[in-house]
Amino acid sequence: VYILCFVAGNSICWFNTVSFRAAIDNFPTNRGIASGLSTSYSGLSAVIYTSLSSIVDRGHPSSYLLLNSIVPAVVAIISAILLHVSQSKKANEDEGGRRKFILFTVITIVTALYSILFEFLPHKKREVEGIYMSVLLILLLTPLFIPLRLAFGHTTTIGKVINYSSTPTLTPTPTASPEIHRNNSEEYSSTHDISEKSPSVDEEIKHYKAVDIEPEGRQLVTVRKSSPSLGGEHGIMDLLVSIDFWLYYFVYFCGGTVGLVYINNLGQILQSLGYSKTPVLVSLVSSFGFFGRIASGFPDYIQQWRVMKNWRALPRPAWIGIWMVPMAVSFMMLALLNPKDKRVLYLSTAIVGSSTGAITTIAIPTSSELFGLERFGVNHNILITNIAFGSLVFGEIAGVIYDSSSSSSSGRGKGRQSGDRHLCMGKQCFEKTFLLWGCVCSFGILVCVILSLRTRDLYESIRRQRQNKSQLTTD
Repeated sequence: VYILCFVAGNSICWFNTVSFRAAIDNFPTNRGIASGLSTSYSGLSAVIYTSLSSIVDRGHPSSYLLLNSIVPAVVAIISAILLHVSQSKKANEDEGGRRKFILFTVITIVTALYSILFEFLPHKKREVEGIYMSVLLILLLTPLFIPLRLAFGHTTTIGKVINYSSTPTLTPTPTASPEIHRNNSEEYSSTHDISEKSPSVDEEIKHYKAVDIEPEGRQLVTVRKSSPSLGGEHGIMDLLVSIDFWLYYFVYFCGGTVGLVYINNLGQILQSLGYSKTPVLVSLVSSFGFFGRIASGFPDYIQQWRVMKNWRALPRPAWIGIWMVPMAVSFMMLALLNPKDKRVLYLSTAIVGSSTGAITTIAIPTSSELFGLERFGVNHNILITNIAFGSLVFGEIAGVIYDSSSSSSSGRGKGRQSGDRHLCMGKQCFEKTFLLWGCVCSFGILVCVILSLRTRDLYESIRRQRQNKSQLTTD
């Protein structure tokens, strides 16, 4: 089991990094929309696999594991055959490109609604299940028709969709000289002829920390910038000494990580409440996670509306904070109200699922906009290390609270014996945990406000660049 988890976990990291990089690299103007679409189907995976498993072997765990081992491998092989890396220009992001994004979004939403509708049907006949799977397969394959149309209907190829060689276009206006701005995160050398030295060289020498004189009247100048500004290319060390990165790290820790911990512990939470329909709740949180991922591209959509183009841009960290508000409320509802009430449980789970999906997806373009695209893969993976760290911390705290509640419940005769340990039954098992998660999430909202204030100038600069680019394209 350890080896399987190790291989699966590393495979997911590799796959996500490549997908995220391809999305934001090829669609810099619509990187939020592209990220939402590229991650949305992962939110549907639990619903689809649960449906497949129920049809193949009536939901037996072994059939579920078998599907998890076969389907991803088959899809990966097909994708490797159809797609190839191309050193081409960025994908077209004109009005026609935006229409394709809208079409993709409609297809994914229809697929989600269809799969969710079937999952919550009370009675499912064998014949109906076969028809359902056939239609679902068609819907899942429908998005392939758009790149195939681009491949065979025009002079482009499918490989143009994936391009790793492009550089970010949304960078803040440099305050230093272009050469220094391009290399603001590393040391470089340049030579100037003293006899032909221009006045601008005198200005640049003020920034130098070391000057060496070479023979034949030439001067070797070594420049080291202290740290890159927001929006510039950050290396690992630049990232680790950046206050903005640690604020961002803490925001993700209090938002996306807390939501993922709730989802990962959903089975035990439902068991403590005496709720037996675990697959229904798993499908619910998966489905709303999908809608959260799709909705994460909403800021990019509204920014492209003509009426909104002149409005001041709202930083993406602010959107993360907006999604954290309903998540904090849902945890407080679970702690203060009766979670055995299905309405409270269903509503809270749906909110946590959608908020978690949105936050984890918004973080993808945010990482590239704050710390540069060139090292995005490394930087974003450093950010999401807090998922493992947070799962350990929050999981350990929840375990301590659960065990103490289990002991008190068994003393009152409310606990159940399972092997050599007691099972905690009742609201008190996770009541304090929900309260803690709600407080952590609320504190994360305050940090979001601070980070948003620190990044608002950067996002206003990005908005102006998009506006100028749009005007040039129109002209």
